[in-house]
Amino acid sequence: MSTEKTKLSKNNKDVILGIATLVFAAIYFFLTLSLPRTEGVVDSRFVPFLLCTCLTIIGFFQIWLGIQKSVSTKKSEKIDKSTLLKTVAVTIMYILLYEPIGFIIMTFIYLLLQMSILTPTYARKNYVLYTVIAACTSLGVYCLFYYAFNIFLPKGILYGII
Repeated sequence: MSTEKTKLSKNNKDVILGIATLVFAAIYFFLTLSLPRTEGVVDSRFVPFLLCTCLTIIGFFQIWLGIQKSVSTKKSEKIDKSTLLKTVAVTIMYILLYEPIGFIIMTFIYLLLQMSILTPTYARKNYVLYTVIAACTSLGVYCLFYYAFNIFLPKGILYGII
């Protein structure tokens, strides 16, 4: 009886989290409607609507995961505390050095470190692939914000070069 109750409560947490995410997405959607419209395809409402859509998808996915977990019987996985601590440390480093170092360099370093940290111990770490992904992602996101959205991300030590 006790184990069934524990399994049920863990599954309920996923479903409740999914419902809470959907409620938040609905509130966010209605608040986005109050933003003033601007001219053009990409206006002041575009990114908030995009985020609202992503939140809605995540909410439904979370509910689906909760339902799937209740159907299958999986053993609970042990939390890897060292990975968690490394991730928190790298994230804090990113937040603190984002402005002075700049978006492109800090995002590159952050992604490179995160991919290295999150690679399972049984898998071979492919640093060349990690470097290519981190470089393309940081440059691609910077160009997207700069050229498509006219949002200027911090240049940091690259000021004057780019």
